[in-house]
Amino acid sequence: RSDGQAVKCLIIKCLETKNIFAYVVPVKGLDEDNHVVTLVVNSLQWLGHTRIVLKGDNERSMQAVIDAVYRRLRLEAPDELAGVSKEDSAKYDSKSNGATETGVRSVRGLFRTIKLDVEGHIGKKIPVDHPLTAWMLEHAALLLSAMMRNSDGQTPWQTVRGRPFGQPLLGFGESVLWRQ
Repeated sequence: RSDGQAVKCLIIKCLETKNIFAYVVPVKGLDEDNHVVTLVVNSLQWLGHTRIVLKGDNERSMQAVIDAVYRRLRLEAPDELAGVSKEDSAKYDSKSNGATETGVRSVRGLFRTIKLDVEGHIGKKIPVDHPLTAWMLEHAALLLSAMMRNSDGQTPWQTVRGRPFGQPLLGFGESVLWRQ
């Protein structure tokens, strides 16, 4: 942000299915409670792959997360996930993570749109450290996975689950009147 405020985010993109996961995280890298590792492991388990290649940029903090995820996946399901491996990005080559960078730009753009829409409706700015920020980020990633179509005509959600996303969606922060 131009005002110096920032929030730490973790973006996960499956290159096979094009599913995107996005989370606000407490710190860059590993945290005391292994919250970041749990988020990554849960996302990978949701995808249901039996072969996984973990890859991130070459920052020490990201490599520590990848190493911890790798160890945890090997411990939790050594037989089901026999195909877990790590791959290093080429040093000083931003193109080696091009597909992930495209996902980051997509999440950032949709997040910005959602945030501006909510701020316009409530007439106030939402600070970056507000809990809504984390919800909006995850919602943006869900929309990209559940609604955007790949070149094969299926959404990333549909590619993994075998059926379209069937839940009704409303605008973020929308009022819903319900009577039973």
